[in-house]
Amino acid sequence: MPALAYRSLKAGDLEAICGFVRNPEELFYAGPKFQYPLTPEQILHGLENRYSPTVIISDSTMR
Repeated sequence: MPALAYRSLKAGDLEAICGFVRNPEELFYAGPKFQYPLTPEQILHGLENRYSPTVIISDSTMR
């Protein structure tokens, strides 16, 4: 089993996160206010009031 860790979100992570969502139904579960296709701008807007956005990494790869 790979070890998991977390780190602060980096600007370069946004495109990868957008790639996780494959269709409008999946996007609804990621965030019902998002519109398909998900864009980095939508993510940034959703994070405006967040204290410290993070990502989960496994073996140095964001998951």
